[in-house]
Formats: sequence, C-alpha cells, structure tokens
Amino acid sequence: MSESVARRSPTVGLVAYLFAISGREELPGAALVELLGELGLTPAASRQLFARMRAAGQLAGRRSGRRTHHRLIGPIAAQVASLQSAPPPREPWDGQLHAVLHHVPERERAFRDRLRRVAGLLGYGSLQPGVLVAAADRWAELEAALGPVPPDAVVRRARLALDAPDVPGAVSAAWDLDGLAADLHGHHAAVRAALAETDEPPATADTVRRLAALTNQANVDLLRDPGLPPELRPPDWPGDALRRDLGALATRWLPSARAFVASRVAAHGG
Repeated sequence: MSESVARRSPTVGLVAYLFAISGREELPGAALVELLGELGLTPAASRQLFARMRAAGQLAGRRSGRRTHHRLIGPIAAQVASLQSAPPPREPWDGQLHAVLHHVPERERAFRDRLRRVAGLLGYGSLQPGVLVAAADRWAELEAALGPVPPDAVVRRARLALDAPDVPGAVSAAWDLDGLAADLHGHHAAVRAALAETDEPPATADTVRRLAALTNQANVDLLRDPGLPPELRPPDWPGDALRRDLGALATRWLPSARAFVASRVAAHGG
C-alpha cells in the first residue's frame, strides 16, 4: 500500500481523552494546559497543539473576559461521543465496498491531507493510491466534514464489487488488519492486568496519567478498527473484547480521574 489514511496523533488523542474523562463539552484553556502538563506536554507545546487542532477543524474556542474556553468539534467530537456509548448495531454487509475515488494535485496538499484525516476518522482505509474504501457508506458524513472541493481536485463516490477470492486480501491491506490486531491484543493484555488490581485508584494526577497510558492509545487504535461485519473480520478479532474491558476499566477508574480533573477545572473558574 503506497499511501495511508492519516491517523489521529497521540497528542490530539490526549486532548480528546481529557474531554472524555471530564464529562464536559467545554474546558477552560488554562485548565486544559495544566492537565496536559500532567500528561507530559509543556505549556508551549499545548498551545501549539491547540493552534494545529483549530486549523484542522478539530477544536473551537470562545472568549469569556480574559479566559478562553475550548470545545471539540467535527469528526473528532463525534468519535469521542461514540467511544462513550455502545456502538450501533452493524448493518448486514451488502457484498460491496463503498469507495471514494480522489485525485488531488500537489498544490492542494492541505486539502488532500484533510481528506485522508477525515476519512480515517470515519473508518475508511486506503486500498491503493486514490482509492479509499469502507464497509458502510459514510459519504454524507465525509462530504459534510470536508466542505468545498478545490476546483482542480476530484473526489467521487463509488462502489466496488470484488470477486470473492479477492475480498480478504483487499480488506486486510486497506486497514492493515494484521498490524491492527497485534496492537489491539497488546492493549487488551495491559487493560486486563489493570483490571486484576484490587486497590481502588485515588483521585490523583497519577491516576489520570495511568488511565491515559492504558486508554489513550488504545482508543486511538480502536478508531482504526473499521467496524467490519463478521464475514470480513479475521478470526479472534480483539476489538469487541477490548471495548468491553475498557468499559469495565472506566467504571472503576473514571470516577477518581474525573474528580481530579474537576478540581483542576474548578481552580480555573470552570
């Protein structure tokens, strides 16, 4: 595969994580910077990250006096919401792959990068250069998130009907299912080990850091899980079991982590 669908960066994942555990749609900028500091980012790096997320259509802010309050927007906000709810039932597969065919000249590189990033968040994989595929039709969401297509670029909706013997190889390549399965199995082992601990986590920064270490990259990688129907998934697919145990971990650890975040938000007038 000579091109890849852009993935959410780990630092963007930390911002999404803090919004998720806070239970809030909006966080004061100063509190967010302080909390990111607990997770290893300097104030300068945090503010640069906010600027990149605003430019990418992932973060919005509003001024209230001398304070700025941030909120997640776009597909990343929808993904955070989806991680906190049960996944919708999968529709029966119709035997075809839903495709987006694109040709974007190099001078429109920013749009091409945005297309790949948004498509990745919506569950598309890259079958080959210029061809993104998904098991379900996400065209309406992609079109709404992308906005206007540059005049000299081409983005088209299509369907691909592959011969049955070609489907497993195409699906595995589009989403690197072998590599993704290995990553998810690794996360699942770490989460199971944490669930085996008997002590209740305290409302401290260390709990927030440990929960981030256990869940942030796991959730980032779960966003790479395209939600394929059973007939397209490899045997022993770890995605559903990992989601279940992440939910159990949240039940035990989230109240303490949320209490610590709430104390920091309150200190900054939130």
